[in-house]
Amino acid sequence: MKISFLALFLVVTAFGLEAQVSLIKNIGKNIEHSSISEKSIYYKAEPEGNVITFYNPDFTIYSETTIPLADGYSITRIDHVSEHVFNTNAKVEFTVYSEKWNAAVMEYEKSFKLFDEEGTELFDFGRASSGDVYVVDGSYRFQCGKYDASWVYDSEDVYQLAAIPTLAPSITSKSALKSSAFPNPAVDYINLPYSIENGVSTNLTIYGNNGQLIDNKRIGSDFSYIRLDVSNYKPGVYYYKYNNESSKFVVK
Repeated sequence: MKISFLALFLVVTAFGLEAQVSLIKNIGKNIEHSSISEKSIYYKAEPEGNVITFYNPDFTIYSETTIPLADGYSITRIDHVSEHVFNTNAKVEFTVYSEKWNAAVMEYEKSFKLFDEEGTELFDFGRASSGDVYVVDGSYRFQCGKYDASWVYDSEDVYQLAAIPTLAPSITSKSALKSSAFPNPAVDYINLPYSIENGVSTNLTIYGNNGQLIDNKRIGSDFSYIRLDVSNYKPGVYYYKYNNESSKFVVK
């Protein structure tokens, strides 16, 4: 009888687990999903003919867009599928990375541009590669890698975008890192913002409310904050200092 009850329990449990996940649709391996669009969009690029197909959440076709690339170029990657990020209108926008084989020099010529759902070219990033969208001081910025004449990566370009951020919770807001420590009060970790000149490094020191030195960190200009582990800190008020700047934070 014990075995029968155990078998019944396993069957019921198995059915319960199956009910947690439901297959909606099996889609092609080349179909991707937008991660920063306000609406859910699936998309697929066809290098032959340079056509991009966008799908609605119910998998019906939203748009079929032919990208007007220069002769010999074909799409190798599309990215940053979104709306209200690069533009203020409601049209879907996206970046296109394309290549053309140059037999004379035995290497690929490359192109990185911004288009909308109608196939209109919005911007040419030049000798660049795919980058990141983030928020600074209440507006979007786009940062991408730049290449020299020999296609060697040598710098980064930062662009100001016209749209007003509506996706701030899912995109790191660098402006918040320059104002005050957060989260404050803290329990396990806290972000301590700082601002120093380019090419400079210095010490950031942490003190207890009684003036006792708690910790010392080396900071550099490549970043604008450190993430401090305070899980072993006693509850109370603390201060951090660097150069002639100082601020305080609270640990619960």
